[in-house]
Amino acid sequence: MTDSAAPAFISDVHKAFDVDTQIVTVSCKFDVSLFQPADYAVLNLLMPASIAASVRKRQAEFLAGRYAASLALAALDIDVRACGPVGIGPRRNPVWPQGVVASISHAAGRAVCAASLRAHNDFLGVDIELLSPEMDFADVQQAVMGERELALLVDAGLAPSQAVFLTFSAKESLFKALYPAVGDYFGFEVASVTGCNPRAGRLSLTLAGWFADKHQLPVHYQCRYWLEADGGPAARIKTLIAGCYSTTA
Repeated sequence: MTDSAAPAFISDVHKAFDVDTQIVTVSCKFDVSLFQPADYAVLNLLMPASIAASVRKRQAEFLAGRYAASLALAALDIDVRACGPVGIGPRRNPVWPQGVVASISHAAGRAVCAASLRAHNDFLGVDIELLSPEMDFADVQQAVMGERELALLVDAGLAPSQAVFLTFSAKESLFKALYPAVGDYFGFEVASVTGCNPRAGRLSLTLAGWFADKHQLPVHYQCRYWLEADGGPAARIKTLIAGCYSTTA
């Protein structure tokens, strides 16, 4: 569907609310060729100076992500007009209204935002990746996972390429979820895949004990993921959305 308030370059807006996790997810497609800088005014948003100085593609994906975020916050009954637009942190990370945990991601004409109230989730991150059979996953594997993690996911029924890029996306989501608490960059080696249920689209991640202790973080995190046909030639390209969260006890 297309939301009536969306600029012309945005289409296929989808909203979902997960009762179990209390997480709202909003996704949309965007067409850079249809984007106009005036679309910011359509959504009553000012284009930040750092974005205005960037290329057209960056301007479009930024606005698409903020549009998805505005719908997600509205679904949580957050008065966006009262709290103002989602800010930009010192390292380009989104700054969310008080009491909200959320995350934005975009890739190849798709944008997604996941959001929840902090009363329900302590941490939340989301990532979207474009997958193609032509991608070389061997180099990615060495950077994001060990042989034991790969074997676990293959034994669960995933193809090796799916296992590698799912792990990349899940750990990227975990990074986004934990960055506000950690306040600095950290590598994928601090987390390991410890479980997977492909039928349910669930993945379990466990932090290294020393890292969790250092930053006073929970050790265990849950990830939900979707593999979606992108509608491209022969539907060969798939989009993966991984949402990583830790639920408040």
